Amino acid sequence: MKAVGILVIVILSVVTLPAYASFLRAQSGQYVNYQWNPAYVPTIQYTRWAYGVDNVTPADVSLINSTGPQTNVLGHVRIFTQDAARLNMKPLVGVNWMSLDTAPVDIIYLNGTEYWVSILQLVQPTYGGDTDVWRTQHLLLTHSEKILAVNAATTERVDAAKIWPLTQTPQVYYGEGGLWQSVDEVYLNIPGFTETHLANYSGPPSYSGSPDYTFDGFWRYWKFFWQGRFDFANGNYGNIKALEYRDVNNRLSNILLPNMQMDSDPYPVVDNQGNIYLLHWIWVDWKSPSDFADYPEHSQTSILRLFGAVLTDVKTGAITGYLYNNGKADYVTSFYRSMYPQWNQPMPSWLIPQLRYPESYFNTQQDVYNFYFQTDPLQWQRNVFLQSTEDTRFIITPINGNLAWAAVRLVEIYQSPSQNLAGLYIAPAGNQTGTVYLIRFPEGTTVIGPNSAQSAATTDPTVKSRLTLHPDWTSGNMLLYSINGGLIYVIPYYGTSSSLTVPVMVAVVNGYTKQVGSYAITNPNDSTEVQSATSRAVSNLGVSTGAQQTISGNVTSISSYVVNGNTRWVLGIKTNSTTTIQVLAKAETLTTSDQVRIATVTNGTKIMVLVDTSQTPPTVLSVQ
Repeated sequence: MKAVGILVIVILSVVTLPAYASFLRAQSGQYVNYQWNPAYVPTIQYTRWAYGVDNVTPADVSLINSTGPQTNVLGHVRIFTQDAARLNMKPLVGVNWMSLDTAPVDIIYLNGTEYWVSILQLVQPTYGGDTDVWRTQHLLLTHSEKILAVNAATTERVDAAKIWPLTQTPQVYYGEGGLWQSVDEVYLNIPGFTETHLANYSGPPSYSGSPDYTFDGFWRYWKFFWQGRFDFANGNYGNIKALEYRDVNNRLSNILLPNMQMDSDPYPVVDNQGNIYLLHWIWVDWKSPSDFADYPEHSQTSILRLFGAVLTDVKTGAITGYLYNNGKADYVTSFYRSMYPQWNQPMPSWLIPQLRYPESYFNTQQDVYNFYFQTDPLQWQRNVFLQSTEDTRFIITPINGNLAWAAVRLVEIYQSPSQNLAGLYIAPAGNQTGTVYLIRFPEGTTVIGPNSAQSAATTDPTVKSRLTLHPDWTSGNMLLYSINGGLIYVIPYYGTSSSLTVPVMVAVVNGYTKQVGSYAITNPNDSTEVQSATSRAVSNLGVSTGAQQTISGNVTSISSYVVNGNTRWVLGIKTNSTTTIQVLAKAETLTTSDQVRIATVTNGTKIMVLVDTSQTPPTVLSVQ
């Protein structure tokens, strides 16, 4: 009987397998009808909806082209990275009970300028002889009082009171890390103990807000008896006012429901009265009970919803939330909104210009949209996707003809050996927060990626010779800007001067042509020169050192005309009794100060210019 069964199986295999193979061959041209349309299309639509990327706007590079003089962009290029800013500010700490070592350094944007700012972290001083560390940590070291800031474009140090309308010394009783995190409570207004202040402190002598909790009666005795603090337990100092949960991340996490996430890097914002807050973005990351999303891998199955912006007052610890209108009315959004009715209020007008798109949330959306932007079944089969490169950077860039602050993330072609750039995400800040664009370059357009740009810079003869002479120079973050119709990588380099980290050179690389330009900064303490360094490097794009010449003499003639909105000047310069040289100056490659000097020059005036002699007529690189 067993042998008969085996024989039947063999016969069926011989008959049915060829027939099934014929069926598959007949369906091989039906991929779109039988797999793409019923399986992939609904999954793409659902996954886009689930991750809130169904409103990502496709765009081309014209979105970030400037319609005015490009010096507007060049003057705002970020020279300092976060690490460079930290090292530069470190000598300004000045006391041993506040530290910059592990304090957050945040990028902010106010009044058209980017700043790196840091609220110094409250720490335990590293010195011996403290006979009662408990009293030091709970009664004396209650708050931080210093905020450091530098201009990200000029690297100039800036007083925080000139950025924000601060009327008193900052009083930061709630912060990130340090003693705010390691010491559970501080006790306030204790007779005989004075809170630690800076020498130039301006403000109330002790904490003037409402405490988080007041220990009195039995609970005061119970609290301090077991700590061996009998003077506190017995009421020698009266009722004890306490601040608790002073680490802002822990403080906020205590009031969030399950599946709610918060940005791990809050940043400071300030209202019109000078009150300082740390802003957290909150979103919902709700794991869907269905594995319908992300077919066929099913690895990205969340429902992601940007929920609100939450402010924690660094002086009082008060938490105020503002629900974000994410444009969704689904059951996930509705449920969580119903749990926080007190946050259902409009954002104040002072806050909106200081908003920026949450970086972690933005990165998660990119990871999804890098695949789910694709709606072409043939391109899907060919794995024509994207992959993010570099970190998300906040920069000042033109958007639709106006300078704006935005989060930018570069993307390469998915698993491409060439690592060429395929496009970039851009998310404007301020009143446009929530808008996301994906700029994709046309197929066949070659734009080198960051690795190739870095290689082009370091192998350029001029840059290479400077790095050989200064092996201690290090490069900073690579940023991409649209300048003069080209996509230009900007790479700052840093050295050390008088124990300070300072910018020493800026290199630029044209993403289309791989041409390299550079400028060595002669005086890192001159904020004007630092701010103009990128402009000078751009004017050197593709110009070898041997093609530069200094021309000095008296101006004999000057005329001007306009090309694409940019002024051009033709100057005649008499270098000796018999020789007059004509040079061309272009507004889009000169600094603002150089433009003014050329525009106001008159006949007979003595002038000295550095020119590129490989151009006809010689083109002005800078005014000396």
